[in-house]
Formats: sequence, structure tokens, C-alpha cells
Amino acid sequence: MTRHLTPSIALTLAITWVTPAWASVGDPSVDTPGCADPAGLPRFEGARILGCTSSESATTVLPLGPWSDDPELSFWEGSVRLEGPRTALLYAAPPGRSTREVMRGYRKALGDLGFNVVFDCAGDNGCGTGVGAFYADEAYDKRLPQPLAAGAFAPNSVREPRILVAKGTQDGASTYVFIFAAHQDNETAPEASKRVAIFLELLVSQGQEQHQVLLRTDELAQGIDIDGRVSVYGIGFGPDPDQADIASDSGDQLAEIARLLRQRPGLSLYVVGHTDNLGNLEQRLDLSRRQAEAVVAVLVQDYAIGPERLSPHGLADLAPIAPQDSDEGRAMNRRIELVARRRP
Repeated sequence: MTRHLTPSIALTLAITWVTPAWASVGDPSVDTPGCADPAGLPRFEGARILGCTSSESATTVLPLGPWSDDPELSFWEGSVRLEGPRTALLYAAPPGRSTREVMRGYRKALGDLGFNVVFDCAGDNGCGTGVGAFYADEAYDKRLPQPLAAGAFAPNSVREPRILVAKGTQDGASTYVFIFAAHQDNETAPEASKRVAIFLELLVSQGQEQHQVLLRTDELAQGIDIDGRVSVYGIGFGPDPDQADIASDSGDQLAEIARLLRQRPGLSLYVVGHTDNLGNLEQRLDLSRRQAEAVVAVLVQDYAIGPERLSPHGLADLAPIAPQDSDEGRAMNRRIELVARRRP
């Protein structure tokens, strides 16, 4: 039976360690004022909170695959885009503790709470070279503002990275936890360097879950060559699911589609929008068409693809590829599909 996160099982450890005070940025021997553990999720033994943020309504992207080592992409190769209440914290582990120990502790704690691991990785080979950029680069909106936290995971300093993403329930709602741990250098708090920093993000999903899997050019081409079509999940829309605005984290997938079209100048495509079965059919048809048109507009305007090569259409939920009676099935059906077409 799945157990929910509740304050009654919260565990906040009070072990401290002696370190020099960082007078200019704060005191690492105590938690940063205004920050606290998420209710019910124990911290790693002896860790201290360096920074935090929370919001009652936020949109975030969590990894379901490694960080791309292609410098032209720089994003997760698989991810899920979520909306809902969000909490993020940065901890410093005690000196001498390893990323393996940290993840072993969190894996057990989350398992005890009924969470299932949906993605994990270890090392540069597993998690991707340069993975620390997801936090250090402001463009990804993960970096925390407090002085002790802002300089963590400095560029080119991340060592022995590990990621754990788990999914469970809280009050009946899907809840995701993302944990990133690595040895690193901290540019704003040097005394926090040379030890493991732990980034933890928790989100209670209250909207549609948009699974995003980055398909490279050769994978897109393979789908076109074998099946005449390929389903694309790396293009998100929102923040409102009834909007056709393309999410900012969709650029890598759009770039791969544009690269395919440049490599194959004779290829033309139907760009087809698909939705789940929630809501009015006429509205879903309109939404799926507008989403397809938005994709075509970006490819034409930002990537200089000839408009005569792209034809947008919307099919709503009339061509599902999974049952519509579960969140997972509906997420599979929300997609953009590229279909080869004969040019006029």
C-alpha cells in the first residue's frame, strides 16, 4: 500500500558539524533562515540547508534521461514537464560523505514512503557530461537565490554526479521528487566546496504531465523511413494545457527537426497535433490544430525552413496510440506527429 507524505512521519535530524563561519554569506552550521525540509521527507543525516524556494503554482521540467553532451542541445534527453506546488532546496552534506551514500539514503527513504524510481543515473557516462549546467545556468530556472546556494555546482567542477527521480502520491495527487548530488565547487561559498551538494526538488502535479523525449536527427529519420511517421514528445505547450504557446524548453527538439529537414531537402511533412480526450471535441480539434501551426511557425520563422514543406493539421484525440483511461495513456496521446508527405 502506498504511503503518503505526511507531517506525522517527518524526520528532521539535528546533527551539526563544526566548520568555519562564512561571515560574508551565512553560517553553514545551521539551516538558512526561512527554509525547512518538505513535510515527511527526511534529509540526509547531518546535512544542512543552504537555500530554498517554494511556490503554490509553478511549472518545472524534471529529467527522465541523461543530460545531452551535444553542445548544440544542452538539455535532458528525456524529461517530464509538470505544473503544481513546487519546493526546491539545496543541502550541503557533511564532509567526507559520498554521492553513493547520499543516494542510498534517499532511495531507502523514498521507497519507505511508497515512491517508485522512474529514472536514476551515476557518473558522467550515465548522467551526461556537463550535467551541472541544469543548476548553474540561470536559463534552466533551478538555481536558488540565497548566497550560500547561488554558487553551487560551479561550471566544470561537478564530480561523481548522481540523479534519482521518483514518483509517488500525496493526498491522492502524483508527486515527483528529483534529487541531484555531486561533489562540486561553490563560487559564492568556497567553504562548501569539495563536499557533496544535494539539490532536491519536489512537485505535486496538478496539471497535465507532458513527457518529453528528445529525438535526435537520426532517430527522427529512422521513424520516417520505417513507418512514414514519427511521434515527437520533446515539444511542450503551456503553461496552460489549453494553450498553443510552445514551451521554452522545446528548442532542442525543434532544432533536431530543422536539422533533419536541412539534411533532406526533398522531405516535406505533415505536422499533426494530437491531444487527449478531456474536454469538448471541437475545442480539442482547434487546440491540436493551433499547436501544429505553432510548431510550423517556429520552424519557418526561427529555422528558415520553407513553409511549402510543412503542412499543419490537428486530429485532437481521433488517433490515439494508448488507452485514454489513465494519466499515463493520456500523456502518450498528447504529442506532435511528423508524417512524410509528397510535395505538390
